[in-house]
Amino acid sequence: SVLVLLPLYALSKNLFDKEHANLPGLLFIFIPSFILTPLYLDQGLYPLLFTGGILAALQILKTNAPGWGFAAGIIAYLAIFFSFSLLPLIPVVLLWIGLDLIFNLKQRSLVGTIKIILMFFLGFIIMHLIFKLLLNYDFILRYQNALAQHRLHKDYLSGVQQIFDAAVLNNTEFTAWLGFPVVILFFSAIFRTLGTFLRSKPVRKDTLLLAFMITFFALNIMGQTTKKLTKRIVHVAPVGSR
Repeated sequence: SVLVLLPLYALSKNLFDKEHANLPGLLFIFIPSFILTPLYLDQGLYPLLFTGGILAALQILKTNAPGWGFAAGIIAYLAIFFSFSLLPLIPVVLLWIGLDLIFNLKQRSLVGTIKIILMFFLGFIIMHLIFKLLLNYDFILRYQNALAQHRLHKDYLSGVQQIFDAAVLNNTEFTAWLGFPVVILFFSAIFRTLGTFLRSKPVRKDTLLLAFMITFFALNIMGQTTKKLTKRIVHVAPVGSR
């Protein structure tokens, strides 16, 4: 799990000045989700996979190279192979690419962005075919079965009340796993980002944070379960807290 500091530093170095690039890593090693990793050894790779996917998306924005879109698709598939709780990586990456296109339309090519997104899905599909043919692993079937079992054991009931109850518990858990000091920094960064969108042209850190918040909001609205829904996206929060 500590290996996540390498892509986290590389990500921070590109989003901030080099003088402050080490701050997100320092925040990360003190948040509860990292400190308590020995209690959940099967989750040690989750931060590395999630942050690695975000770093691949950054390379897409820097180089505008379809090859990095292909690599991001591969990483996304590997992430959800280890855990479906890493599914938020896919919308965060795609939203970041889309938002960067919207706010940098003069510097970005719509056709080039479409090619990158297609390459992302191509990498994802190729990995699916490889796992299907060589390992007889079908993530779609596994997801359907896992969701059915989860609903059965969690006594899931649809409706507005279920969404509200799940949102309360999920956000409480998110706060606990991130740690209250970092939560304060994180939400202050959100308010600064919103001000940036209103007053001036946003930079990549701002569009990443916006993509993160859209995904977070969607998870709360569409979430069909309590716990574990938002915990996996805490890995990129220290970057936004800068």
